[in-house]
Amino acid sequence: MAFRILPVKRKSGPQFKILFEWFEQGDRKYKGIPKAEWARHGFRLDMSIEEAKLRRDSLNAQERLAKTEVRRQKILERFGKERDEQKAFFPEHYRKEFETHKLPDSKKGRSYWNTAARIVTAVALPPDQWVDSAERFYREFLRRQMSPAYINNVLPLINKWGSFYSRKLGKPFDKIPTPPRSWAVSIAEAHYSRDSRRGCRESDPLTPEMLSAKKDKFGEAEYRWLSFSVWFGLRPVEIDQFSKSSSKKTWWVEAAANGRPPVLWVYQTKLKGLKPEKRTKGIPAILPEQQALLVNMELPVSRPARRDMIESFGKEVTLYGGRKNFEALMKAKGQKFENVSAWLGHSDINRTYRNYFNRQEVKYDPAA
Repeated sequence: MAFRILPVKRKSGPQFKILFEWFEQGDRKYKGIPKAEWARHGFRLDMSIEEAKLRRDSLNAQERLAKTEVRRQKILERFGKERDEQKAFFPEHYRKEFETHKLPDSKKGRSYWNTAARIVTAVALPPDQWVDSAERFYREFLRRQMSPAYINNVLPLINKWGSFYSRKLGKPFDKIPTPPRSWAVSIAEAHYSRDSRRGCRESDPLTPEMLSAKKDKFGEAEYRWLSFSVWFGLRPVEIDQFSKSSSKKTWWVEAAANGRPPVLWVYQTKLKGLKPEKRTKGIPAILPEQQALLVNMELPVSRPARRDMIESFGKEVTLYGGRKNFEALMKAKGQKFENVSAWLGHSDINRTYRNYFNRQEVKYDPAA
């Protein structure tokens, strides 16, 4: 729910009207706010449209904060209940020691650990019985429709806890092996058949033509954000950095020189374990659309709301849509695959091939 301000032309009185926006079953709804109710929301008839927009931003920010706090309390309540249920398999004093000294200090690492704890609780066996009952873990992976990649992050944490807890109890421990092929195939099939609305999913491509057709659906800052995604193939978190000042740990533009086009340098926050100076990637602005974006780097960028993306492009295109199309776009512009891989920031060209190469495209060379 949010307030909207729309400009209107009147001979006298406020040069705007106020709408209240909400969603019903995925459809956007609007309702005009009568002038008699403006004061209740903090609007005045003598306000300029700029003043009204400032009041709108304040109200919408308050609404977002209230929703965030409600969600936060629900999450805390759910985690508290889960933690109590898990105490039979995770004694609190051992768990605290494990989480403090044995877990990676990252948001993703904690997320994997929370999933690992849920799986151990669901299996409900002591660690010394895990290896002989590995199929129960595989069935839990299957039931949860977990991806093979996600299992590769969660299973080591399960084994790590099993080893740690067993040492505390003075008992032997054997690791749960990775799922054998018969189970791996079933797990992968279950994952690929799951409801695409759940969890993280691969985005459909967002092409320049698709973006241009929906330009009027986004504000200027949001449209610029999406343009960087489409024309530079950047990750969402990398584009967000353009709201910060230019520096060696955010972004900078290297001017054109000696026949080479200008280069956009971007700090890759995703890279860990490398020297800071080795975490940057340079993307040459070889196209007019890219160069136009670099000319106005001082203009604001703003990550689009998910609801606006769905309304404009459907549920299958996420904020990674422009990045997903980047390899195909650059290929159409005559660029080599290995160049595009470097611009995407991949350390291994095989990663680009696995995740961004379109295997459904029919390719062939003319017969001799």
